[in-house]
Amino acid sequence: MAADRRIVYCLLCEKPHENLSSHLKKACMKDNTEEERNAELTKAKISQKEWTRVGRRWEYHEVDSLMNEEDPLRALIDRLKSKGFFIVKDPSESSPAEQRQLLQDVTPWMRSMVAKLKTGVNVATNYTTQFRYFCMGVLSVVYNKSLKSIETFKTAGWVDRQQTSSGVTIQFSDNSVACTLRKEEEEWFELYFTKIRPLALLRQDEYMDDEGCFFLGQNGGPIANTKTDLQRLWKFCEQTTQSSEPIPEDTQTASGSCEQTTQSSEPIPEDTQTASGSCEQTTQSSEPIPEDTQTASGSCEQTTQSSEPIPEDTQTASGSCEQTTQSSEPIPEDTQVAGESCEQKTQSSEPIPEDTQTASGSCEQTTQSSEPIPEDTQVAGESSSSSALNTTALDQFETFVEMFPVTLNDEPPTKKRRMSAGFEGRDVYDKWRGEQYKMRLNYILAYNSISAHIGRHQPTLDKVRLVISKEKWHANLPDLKDILQAWISEQKTSIEKDGKIIKAVSEQKWKGLQIQDFGGDKGKGVVATMPFTKGDVLCDYHGRIIPASEGKKLLSEQQSGEMGYLFFFKTRGGASLCIDAQTFPCECHPLKDTFGRRMNHSKKKFNVKPVHFQLKFPDGCRDTILFLASKDIQCNDEILWDYGVNKTSFRGEGLDLDWLDE
Repeated sequence: MAADRRIVYCLLCEKPHENLSSHLKKACMKDNTEEERNAELTKAKISQKEWTRVGRRWEYHEVDSLMNEEDPLRALIDRLKSKGFFIVKDPSESSPAEQRQLLQDVTPWMRSMVAKLKTGVNVATNYTTQFRYFCMGVLSVVYNKSLKSIETFKTAGWVDRQQTSSGVTIQFSDNSVACTLRKEEEEWFELYFTKIRPLALLRQDEYMDDEGCFFLGQNGGPIANTKTDLQRLWKFCEQTTQSSEPIPEDTQTASGSCEQTTQSSEPIPEDTQTASGSCEQTTQSSEPIPEDTQTASGSCEQTTQSSEPIPEDTQTASGSCEQTTQSSEPIPEDTQVAGESCEQKTQSSEPIPEDTQTASGSCEQTTQSSEPIPEDTQVAGESSSSSALNTTALDQFETFVEMFPVTLNDEPPTKKRRMSAGFEGRDVYDKWRGEQYKMRLNYILAYNSISAHIGRHQPTLDKVRLVISKEKWHANLPDLKDILQAWISEQKTSIEKDGKIIKAVSEQKWKGLQIQDFGGDKGKGVVATMPFTKGDVLCDYHGRIIPASEGKKLLSEQQSGEMGYLFFFKTRGGASLCIDAQTFPCECHPLKDTFGRRMNHSKKKFNVKPVHFQLKFPDGCRDTILFLASKDIQCNDEILWDYGVNKTSFRGEGLDLDWLDE
């Protein structure tokens, strides 16, 4: 009887053992660590006691309710399992031992997928899904991790993995026992992390949050049902091992089905292709980030100050958010018609009237027009004759346009036709061409093949030429310089009104980034968990905005050698402000360690740069520093930016800090 009381069922092979510790060491967990075996032993003993305490007792109504289920037998089996019973030879499920064997049988297939992913060969979506299932199966069967542990495994647990002589040790967020993956298993997980997971992130909609989970569904969200996913894996393994022929990549495997489908002949978009073993977005911009999206890069004394003044034409009064948009209407010199001068007589040199200036706290767009100022906006003191001339010119042009409508493709009326209609001067002719020039400029920016670039990526010269070449325009062609200038304004406005960016700033939820502890003197930093293209917004420098004088006071109170998290910059109105990320955590996000304050410095290898924006929140404009990619960034790259400091900064205390010049 004493021996019977020592019998404990193994939860892996589902068999009773008098000495479970010895059994685990010799059989079911012979490749695991002592710590992992002890954890499994404790788990088995708790399960045994729980079954003894409550598993044997059933309420009648509980059994009766199962009879009303659509599949009473399946309902009864599931309820028995939930109470700790073992159902042997259940045809719908494989035993742990059988599952382990299935994984071993399909490992050659897994290695073939590894070879394809490493060489950049395109892999069908259903096979990348099975790749994820396989990694989940390794944690479940080989390392005995619960469904909850697998579902809640975070990217932080992966990027902070610890190298050992036999592989890597990973930690789980549910505080379960860590496990050590073998070298080959680490390669599988790393390929999923760098090649497959980023594609799921790219498919996210604006309302989806990956919650930092390592395993993601095809929609970019956390996996919803690990148990079902693993059942699909076992079905796929059985089909693969039963077939003597390799399963074609276009064979869909979902919910246990194995249907033949036809692969799309459409090429995979360039921004999702992988090459040279990396997960890159190949949509690159050859143009530099425009100068007017200047960096508010930091400078001096353990802080980040703006070293570049904001242009005067974007100044705001009393913290207001004005956007001054310059019209690109003037006709470029290189668009003149042979034999005729093309004077730019449509520009107005009149200053913007004072009564149109933005008041405090407002968010208006002040547009500098190259049109003559209408009569009712003339400044006091102008002669009535000047006003009358302007009115006459406007009426004359309106009459001219009625006779010769401005169109996208028509040629302007000839001199003979203008003279016949009673128009002797060139003013209306030049203005007609200016209106057509503006129309063509907007058409090019709105053209499908270029519009994909607006807001993030500059239209290239070749792309613009391609669009123009398709039109039958012989003169009055939009100049590339004007197109880029118009794009700059569009990009700035697009970012400042982007609801996704505003929401990310408000909630501090930025996709594709992870804080990593590098250890040693370097400490924490930020790495990319998905590719970014030059010009993409990564995150903001988050903290409370205070006057620069208050920031300098905080700076003076820092101890020698202490790292500061103060970002000094100037608004468009010239006001000196400071973002205080020193006060941590911030009041609005007390449970978050924000990315901006954790990014490390590099003077030579930076891949992002800070840019000042005035985001248009529902309650008004807010000065915000956003980090934009200054080059293409790949998965696992550390995010670095130039603090604008050097070894002579920090009041002379940084002479021995060699990393400042790296």
